[in-house]
Amino acid sequence: MIARDRNHPSVVFWGLCNEIGGQNPPAHQFAKHMLEEAKRLDPNRLCSYASNSLGETPKHDAAGLMDFIEANEYFGSWSPGSPDAVAKHLDDLHAAFPDKPVVISEYGYCACTKDRPEGDEHRIEILRSHDAVFRSKDL
Repeated sequence: MIARDRNHPSVVFWGLCNEIGGQNPPAHQFAKHMLEEAKRLDPNRLCSYASNSLGETPKHDAAGLMDFIEANEYFGSWSPGSPDAVAKHLDDLHAAFPDKPVVISEYGYCACTKDRPEGDEHRIEILRSHDAVFRSKDL
């Protein structure tokens, strides 16, 4: 794909992995090899991976190998937490990676199972409150 599409004008960066458990040593090694190969094939394009494992010890995550940090964030949905937890998470990411941009690659609220009957009102509130936190940060 990189060899085929590296000159396509719509390719801004290469997303190498998604939620691989980037603190697990085999996953970390896999991400490292993916990054090395992507840079070999397209040395000037940015590379990243969307991580959902940046919570406890972000510096140990394979996301730190990449050109910028992508974080999948589901506080109040898949993980417990409020907008204050989102703000702390962003501050922790900035402290762990002060020289890298942070991109929230996914966020929202999943009401996709029978045990989550909250509906659109709650989903809208999650999106609005988290978006307000994102906009308050200079990351």
